[in-house]
Amino acid sequence: REDGKVCASSNLRFIPGDERNLAVRAALRYMEAVGESGQGLQIDIQKEIPVGAGMAVTGSSTLASLVQPLVVIGLVSLLFSLMGHGVGILFGRVTSRYFKPELLGGIILVLLGVKVLTGHVL
Repeated sequence: REDGKVCASSNLRFIPGDERNLAVRAALRYMEAVGESGQGLQIDIQKEIPVGAGMAVTGSSTLASLVQPLVVIGLVSLLFSLMGHGVGILFGRVTSRYFKPELLGGIILVLLGVKVLTGHVL
């Protein structure tokens, strides 16, 4: 631009063209950093993604391709949860013969607290 201003234009009228626009602010900071702050610049922004859609919009074909991995992840999570439950029952039976479970749980909580405290202090 001949007038030395940095401005932006867009195909969407609600996108600001002044310093409220992140692209304009980034260009101004860049031009300051490289010593070209007096130069003008016109930024043209063409937004093709529908407003409010964002990057999370998925089509039905994409959603269908996610079903198999999600089912596998769910089944593996279920399997590990059941295994953890079984190990917990066995561990509880063995430890309850020698220790009171409440005492063991209390000791574990105290040790975790000491670990967190030393991690924050040191």
